[in-house]
Amino acid sequence: MVKFIIPSHLIQLLDSKALASGSSMPVVLLDPGPWTKLIGQIRKRFPKLAGQVLTESDNLAMGFILALNDEVIRSDYSALHFRSGDEFSIIAAMAGG
Repeated sequence: MVKFIIPSHLIQLLDSKALASGSSMPVVLLDPGPWTKLIGQIRKRFPKLAGQVLTESDNLAMGFILALNDEVIRSDYSALHFRSGDEFSIIAAMAGG
């Protein structure tokens, strides 16, 4: 399974029953596969979340970035393939100065 770690600012978009039990962080378990498969699972199971963080073209909405196994991925999501044991999060992009 792939772990989708949900940041605190997005938890209100999920049904609390959707979260995996036994984890110290809010986690949703998804089936492994290509980006489009994971996006499809998110759209089906969590439409409010998908409406907030995804575009119609299966990219992340403006203001969000993907962290996959502690590495920030900024583009070409369609080339990603998630394997069992991977962990990812969709987080708000922060600007600093």
